Amino acid sequence: MTESFKVVPIMYERTLGSVYDLKNMDVLEALLSDGWHVVRADTLPGGAGDPALPPTLVYILTRDRISAPDNDAVERAAVAMFRLDTNWASDDPTDAEVADWWDKRPDAVRDGYLRRARAALEAAR
Repeated sequence: MTESFKVVPIMYERTLGSVYDLKNMDVLEALLSDGWHVVRADTLPGGAGDPALPPTLVYILTRDRISAPDNDAVERAAVAMFRLDTNWASDDPTDAEVADWWDKRPDAVRDGYLRRARAALEAAR
């Protein structure tokens, strides 16, 4: 699982004379709707001036991304399941024997093992 972070400042922007609107609210709204969530909010003080600058709100957002298992890992897990499920002539078949039998299985059988292996790897995260 990898984590991504974004920093979104929400600041006041002068629009008409002494009227201020919030800037970047649409960006924050879009990110929150897209699965991001706030992990921290801070306020940066405004600046002195004429007129004084208002404070800025800063939101730290994060989103956990569950990375899918790569195909090689799924294949290795499927072959390991196949090895366990198969009644072998010897107690400890060689990797070459297992690979040979795995390659000879019909696609439907291999797809079943691959689906189970992918589900097991995703559930283990």
